[in-house]
Amino acid sequence: MNENPRTILLVEDEPVTAIVERKTLEAHGYRVTIAESGERAVELALGSSEIDLILMDIDLGPGIDGTLAAQEILRSRSVPIVFLTSHTEQETVAKVKGISGYGYVVKESGGFVLLQSISIALQLFEAHRHLAAESEQRRDAAERLRMISENIVDMVALVDMTGTRLYVTESHRQLGYEPAGLIGRSVFDLVHPKDLPPIQQKLAEISRSGETAFVEFRMRFADGNYRWCESSGKVVFDDEGRPQFAVVCARDISSRKMMEQKQRDSEARYRVLADLTLEGLVIHRQGVAVDVNPALCRISGYEEHELIGNGVYRLFHPADLPMIREKVSKASMERYEARLMHKDGRVVPVEIEARNITVSGEDLRVGAIRDITHRKEAERALEAQVAETHAVLKEVQHRIKNNFATVEGFVSLQIDSVQNPETIAALNDVLSRVRSIRVLYEKLLTTQTGESVSAHGYLGGLIDEISAAHAGERAPRIDFEIQDVPLCADRAFAVGVILTELLTNAMKYAFVGRSETGTIRVRFTVTADCATLSVSDDGVGFAPDITPDTTDSFGLMLVRLFAEQLRGSISITSKPDSGTEAVLSWVYVPPSDPGSG
Repeated sequence: MNENPRTILLVEDEPVTAIVERKTLEAHGYRVTIAESGERAVELALGSSEIDLILMDIDLGPGIDGTLAAQEILRSRSVPIVFLTSHTEQETVAKVKGISGYGYVVKESGGFVLLQSISIALQLFEAHRHLAAESEQRRDAAERLRMISENIVDMVALVDMTGTRLYVTESHRQLGYEPAGLIGRSVFDLVHPKDLPPIQQKLAEISRSGETAFVEFRMRFADGNYRWCESSGKVVFDDEGRPQFAVVCARDISSRKMMEQKQRDSEARYRVLADLTLEGLVIHRQGVAVDVNPALCRISGYEEHELIGNGVYRLFHPADLPMIREKVSKASMERYEARLMHKDGRVVPVEIEARNITVSGEDLRVGAIRDITHRKEAERALEAQVAETHAVLKEVQHRIKNNFATVEGFVSLQIDSVQNPETIAALNDVLSRVRSIRVLYEKLLTTQTGESVSAHGYLGGLIDEISAAHAGERAPRIDFEIQDVPLCADRAFAVGVILTELLTNAMKYAFVGRSETGTIRVRFTVTADCATLSVSDDGVGFAPDITPDTTDSFGLMLVRLFAEQLRGSISITSKPDSGTEAVLSWVYVPPSDPGSG
């Protein structure tokens, strides 16, 4: 039994004939559906896709006949129709052939003829359907090929074995030529003369080997300029192994060639810079050197081939490796120092600076290594010189202090050896002035530069020295407020002398004749660019017949001289029993500024 029986629609208006034919067909494995009229046949044929063949009686009685029913069915679907008829006239045969090409069977022909006709019709239908499918596939393939050839960017051509173009794609328009005008012309006509021999050689090679060849060459465009192209080609052989034609694919690579040339130029410039620089340069991939410059070979003592392909860490002192590895792992860009081990065993101090870079998707690290041997030697020499200078300075400081102490001791001994009050007073003034200079130098010697002093430390120290020199039960109280700003040395000396004179005079004369002591106030302030020093007391003041401007006191003369040195002004006001006030003002310039003091 047929596992997949074919279904036949039997169109017959005679019931007995239909039953007989049905039994015959079913006996040979067919499934049979009967339609008793043309209208019913159309309904069943269009309503079921399972019908594989139609046996159509031409004469169907009332209604449409078999030929009309067949035409109606074939307008909507493709199905093999075999006509059954009792007529053999030429007119009937011609009418049937015009409707279906699957033939007809005379009813009186017998079952064998009917079955053979059905089998042939089914085979013929399958053959037609297969051919139609193949034809459709060929049409689809041709359409796809047409779409590809019209839209492909690469220039594809078929050429014979002499190089003559047989076919070209539309993409050849990018050359500036009409594609149709290129057919029949040699592909070699547009090739640069210098590139022609290798191309002809390649064509000869692939015509023997059958392999695909790749070549780069310069092609002349319609504007007369040559541009770089990349081409691949493969020869097609017949069944006997004879070359028939070649398929050639080409594309414009002038932009890529330009970029490659720029890259080569850039690499050449880099190589010149790398070769000329005095800094050692190394490019490494995860610690393995991929490139070095001559300077690194000179610094390390190794040849280029001894460095490239080997680990860069072996160049450094083992004790420095943890630090260097940490810098690399953190992609550090900071500059640091390390010790490089020369090939001859010497330790070379170096300074390292590195950056991570990405080249063609590959992560690399570039390191610049500077030999700082001379710098280190200079630093050591400077440190030795500084140490020596520091020792000399300490000795000088010691001697200066001793000299001041000696001078103060001589003056003190002289004071003790005289009886004249005026001489003693004069010597005390000298001693006070020497002490003020000593305080200044002590403050200068404790600073880092020796060029400026703290106003609070220096002037406050002077006040303490003068207060200690006049200590006693009747010594006046000193109230002072000193703004802490820097004073350059020469101006500090002048201000110190003035403060010493004014404060000493106040200590000695402000409260003469009083049973009770008083207060001396010292103020030093800087506002904007103006410095002010004031010394005031609540003592007896000047006598009515004496004014500050007319007195010929040596101390006040010094005050005026040093005020002029400061390019400042000094004013002294006094009233009997109301005290005295001296105010010194000058332009303040910080010591770091040119011309300061």
